[in-house]
Amino acid sequence: MLKKHLFALIPVACVTMLTSCVPETKAASEQTAVPVQVRTPDVVERAESISASGSIEGSETADVAFQVGGRMIRVRSKRAST
Repeated sequence: MLKKHLFALIPVACVTMLTSCVPETKAASEQTAVPVQVRTPDVVERAESISASGSIEGSETADVAFQVGGRMIRVRSKRAST
């Protein structure tokens, strides 16, 4: 089984290496200039912190419920590796 996968992987690796070594075309190396606007920085008075009041709601809601009522005896789960 491993030989079949290895036998199929070797030609794919060779083709990938050969196609990645193609020299750049002139179109890619000749880039056009992009106009840039340069300004000197200004000092701006801004508040250190901003406070606001209100409520946050999701754009979509979903009603969920248990399909079967009852008491849970055990929860089996695996710990996530951190």
